[in-house]
Amino acid sequence: MAFHEFYRLVGELTIPEEKKEEVNTHVLTLLDRSGVRKIKKVKIGDFATKVAERVKMNKNGKVLFDYSIYENLESEVSSYDTETCTLTVNDPGFHEMGIAMVMIMVLLESYSVTPCYVARENKLIQINGYALMIEDLIGVRLRFPHRADIWTMYTFCRESEEVEKITHLNLAIKVPEDFEGINYSQWFDTSMVEKYSSIAESVKEVAFDRSQIETATYEERCRFLYSTLLSLEREKKDICAFLEKLMLMSFDERMRLAQEQTNYGIAAELTKYLSSQILVMCYSLVKGSEFWSEWKRMSAKGYYVDFIADIDKIDEKKHRPFHFYEAIHRDFEDEALGECGERSLSLSGEMLYEIEKWKETANEEITENLNSEEELKSIMEESDSVWDSRKMDAALFKELKENPNSESTKKILLLLRSVLDEGLQFFPELSKNQAKNWVLKNSRSSFDKKKFNGLLGLLANKDKRMDLLGF
Repeated sequence: MAFHEFYRLVGELTIPEEKKEEVNTHVLTLLDRSGVRKIKKVKIGDFATKVAERVKMNKNGKVLFDYSIYENLESEVSSYDTETCTLTVNDPGFHEMGIAMVMIMVLLESYSVTPCYVARENKLIQINGYALMIEDLIGVRLRFPHRADIWTMYTFCRESEEVEKITHLNLAIKVPEDFEGINYSQWFDTSMVEKYSSIAESVKEVAFDRSQIETATYEERCRFLYSTLLSLEREKKDICAFLEKLMLMSFDERMRLAQEQTNYGIAAELTKYLSSQILVMCYSLVKGSEFWSEWKRMSAKGYYVDFIADIDKIDEKKHRPFHFYEAIHRDFEDEALGECGERSLSLSGEMLYEIEKWKETANEEITENLNSEEELKSIMEESDSVWDSRKMDAALFKELKENPNSESTKKILLLLRSVLDEGLQFFPELSKNQAKNWVLKNSRSSFDKKKFNGLLGLLANKDKRMDLLGF
């Protein structure tokens, strides 16, 4: 699952059947609220144009899209398959559309029951910012168990041909710290494995008393374990089989075994303080073999021991927000009036002022003898050719075209026309086209374009339109 040559989802994606509907709902909501749409060709009279249709599943279970309203950019048609939960992107761009695609991949990574990770080129990316944006847009707090399981992520990168190996120093920054706690013992284990050769020189056989285990240092416990396994080796015991069995035991089972006054009991007691990785490492030192070959031979899954403080309590952890509009370099959510869902928006003072003006205009009595079809055609042609605004929402276009004589249609057209014609009164000597193409097109502020895009979004959102404009 990939797009362009940069971002891809590496590893095996497995979404459980019982979770697919939930995931698909989240994906559709993300696409909608991040402004991803499907272009649709329409006609009004003899005028052919395009509108932006909100994404939906077709009869084949596919969701198709090729347009970003925030970029106002068409691209090659890409798709999301609701049956397999796979994303296929042919041309994401590098801005609003690209960010939306990475968010979907992050969402899929979170729900996969098998390890898979979002990578850029051949490196796992940091996903904290994307997870925060997903929470902002759809209100869902994700979890990332395969990233919280640092050892799984470490071994994945070591064994996968899709991504480069990762050092223990870079592991912690790949965990989305606002969404997961860091198991520092696993991070420490990766460090120990990387320092295998130096550890081999320092771990020597020592004589010890079992009563020393509880108060011993970490390094001393490693030497105790090595010495214990060396004794089992001299006793001609099958240490490999014992360790395989030991690593499958629960903590309580291991502690019951630890009550035995044998080398097996001592090894079990040491698992209270040392991880399964260290068990295998000490075993490989005893056998004079390579750690990774022994780890694979034992089919080791292991248990984990937290010997460095407590893991972050993620359920109690408050995190900072990070808004989608910040990522797409907007100061406010003025253009998101149609994509807000239940969220409250951060609108600029300018936009709040404009909404009050639109409300006044919408409440005025309509006295003009308006030809709705001709006015709709004129507005769409001008907004595209002169102002290069976003495409009109397909549902809004259908409402206007099919109800030309309704009061709401006339109010919508008058509102749109009032914004498009702002400033014309200052150029009475020029025709409308002359004033717009010669003067206004180059003199209007960047907010004017955002204002018109915001109005298009607001008018397409009937609930929001009724709430703010009253019709």
